[in-house]
Amino acid sequence: MRYKRYEQKYGAYGVFELPDGAILRHHNDERVKSWTDGFEDLVYEKVVYRTMNGHCSNGLVYIGRGNKNQ
Repeated sequence: MRYKRYEQKYGAYGVFELPDGAILRHHNDERVKSWTDGFEDLVYEKVVYRTMNGHCSNGLVYIGRGNKNQ
């Protein structure tokens, strides 16, 4: 429900706000990979983080190099 509530405001599904004003963005692999088109992937590692509330949250580490041919 929180993704739907803020989808129109931010123009993307997966963005939401917390009562303290934090804006969080959760995106799927396809969306993240669309942002990295044109880069040579050096590191694309999925990781799991523990949140401040003790929940598990999926994340990633990405390092890329710009493509000199573009």
